Amino acid sequence: MPIEQKQAKGLSQTTDLSQYLDRNGGILLYHQVEEFIRQRIQSGEWPKGFQLPSEADLSKAFDVSRATIRQSLFNLVQRGLLERKHGTGTYVLHTAEKERLLGLTFPAKLDMRHETLGKRIFVPGRDVAEALGAVPGEPVGELLRRKVFRDGSVASVEKHYAKRDLFEKLMEYPDIDLISERLEEKLNYPLINTKLDLQPVLITAEEAKLLGVAEGDPGLMVTRSYNTYQEKTLVYAKNIIKADCCRLLISD
Repeated sequence: MPIEQKQAKGLSQTTDLSQYLDRNGGILLYHQVEEFIRQRIQSGEWPKGFQLPSEADLSKAFDVSRATIRQSLFNLVQRGLLERKHGTGTYVLHTAEKERLLGLTFPAKLDMRHETLGKRIFVPGRDVAEALGAVPGEPVGELLRRKVFRDGSVASVEKHYAKRDLFEKLMEYPDIDLISERLEEKLNYPLINTKLDLQPVLITAEEAKLLGVAEGDPGLMVTRSYNTYQEKTLVYAKNIIKADCCRLLISD
């Protein structure tokens, strides 16, 4: 029985959807869940207006954390395929042929992993301090990582920032890839929303060295804030993506 026909009664008796995930192939789990849902939408199996199962039911069906499900749904909302209605749930907004607003994707072959390059405690510049609500001179933590394809080529470089106490707690879970999962599943911080900002940039000398490109090459900077109640930002992230490793989907 299709998953949607079971939705009203929960997913306890539905087919185990974890069989569709490859946990050893290097592709991030939230990308795989996102692609599973996108295919159901594109095929018409989940038509416009269809209400998706709850995060808890999807988490159980795929045998992944709720943070993983939330990241997958967030990406599809950004691409215009889903909409979230407060208090009622998540619904199919458009079919894949009608993607609208703004979408950001990596190439179709999402066989990639995160590689940690370093971490430090330092006094940040004004932009990071303001994003975190830190007072002038207050130290924060920085985690430097890059996203690498299986063949060794680099897709992006990212920096995650958090106030010192929280940062040190986040670093206690290096085996958990998603920062959002560390926040929610391990540290019990409720994430209310995640805000994105995208800006075309020219890659700096420092970034070029880490990305394996030339200084001045085009790239895309994506900044992300992980927010809890009252719009309080817990983690602020900067991601520099190589121009040939992403695409923007924009339409009316």
